[in-house]
Amino acid sequence: MESSNEIDLDDLEGIGKIQSVICVDGFFYILSNKKQGTLGIFLMKIHEKDPYTTNSYHKSYLLSWKNRLEISDADLSMMIQ
Repeated sequence: MESSNEIDLDDLEGIGKIQSVICVDGFFYILSNKKQGTLGIFLMKIHEKDPYTTNSYHKSYLLSWKNRLEISDADLSMMIQ
């Protein structure tokens, strides 16, 4: 992270109710409860230097599970081998 650019994930991807964010190896991993007004559990990977890309390697959903439940008190951890 070299700059202090801010990105509104709600405008970019329709993401809301963000529960946890971590940055590992140049990617942000964002765990949220809302995507485009739909409740669920959503885990998004987005490149820290190129968040506006359409390249699926730089921006993708690792988990997109729509349901009527919200998670709370969530945390993300990454195990690197």
